[in-house]
Amino acid sequence: MTDIFFGKDHVLLKVDYDDPEPHRHWAKHLIFSLGGTFDCHMETQNFPCEGIVISSNVPHIINSGQSTMLAFLFDETSQVAQKMEQVYLTDRNYALLDEDTVFALRKIWLNGMEDSYDVDTMKACYPAVHKDILTVCGLYTQAPTATATAIAMDSRIVQVLERVKAMTEIPEDTIPRLADTLFLSQSRLSHLFKEQTGVSFSSFLVLRKIQIAYQSLLSGDSITDAALNAGFASSSHFATVNKNMFGISANHFHKDTRLILV
Repeated sequence: MTDIFFGKDHVLLKVDYDDPEPHRHWAKHLIFSLGGTFDCHMETQNFPCEGIVISSNVPHIINSGQSTMLAFLFDETSQVAQKMEQVYLTDRNYALLDEDTVFALRKIWLNGMEDSYDVDTMKACYPAVHKDILTVCGLYTQAPTATATAIAMDSRIVQVLERVKAMTEIPEDTIPRLADTLFLSQSRLSHLFKEQTGVSFSSFLVLRKIQIAYQSLLSGDSITDAALNAGFASSSHFATVNKNMFGISANHFHKDTRLILV
């Protein structure tokens, strides 16, 4: 079973990687195993580890072996990604997590999520677990979220989030169309969205588009149909974006994959 959690500024994969190809992402990584070690190939080194933080655009290979891993991919524009740079990645491309930190992270996940078998329960438990994981890693920020602080958030951004969440396709003109409905310029809307949510609007739309494509794919559609349904220009465009995000093919995810919007 592969679980993919889609957040506003991140994607989390609970997965065991099956010999992925060398790849690099546009997102910063926080990866740790739920038991045992996994193998890393980073730059010119090969080494086992139990937890690692990796910067954006750094070629790497992660092989899980027999371990189930949690792989958080944080959008480079997000406040969490910026804090990862400050806490772990100043003047280096990656940093290993110490044993005590990994132990604490495993405990948080196993206590908070492993007994959650249905999607609704997982969605309810995830925010607290996610916050605790970031706190242990020194990465928690006070960035507002649509679900937690909708009252305090600008009503225009609340409206945008609701509209995007309801979309079953993200066409290329999504930003100008939404800007027009709110009587804002595109630049003003994008600036306001980043200010209110902590992530760029364009990056948020990419994550939403990938989510829609996977929902279509897992419902039985072909990769081509799933890509076009979500708003990608072609199946190859979807494949490229997906590979840049996850480092693996869309074919890796099968009917046992669950998508959870958090």
